[in-house]
Amino acid sequence: MPAVFLGSFIAAYFAKELKLEGFEGGHSMKRYIVGAAFMGFGGMLAGGCAVGAGVTGGSVFAVTAWTTLFMMWFSAGITDLVVDRKKLILQSL
Repeated sequence: MPAVFLGSFIAAYFAKELKLEGFEGGHSMKRYIVGAAFMGFGGMLAGGCAVGAGVTGGSVFAVTAWTTLFMMWFSAGITDLVVDRKKLILQSL
């Protein structure tokens, strides 16, 4: 696993694409932390990673896995609209 990080670092360095990024404000960092906590809680509650189970089941064309993946994508889209609705309304004013 460390080789993945080291290899990507070296590749970015030689491609002159290496740059360090961070959070510009506390609000977005809080959102990421809360999202990570919910993902961890959901993974523990489900007894494993739901995305991994969906991808594994999807590779053998299991209808339940594809239904699960579609609902995850759909729910993520709805959540993004609800969370970012304030930004869209403020930008339109």
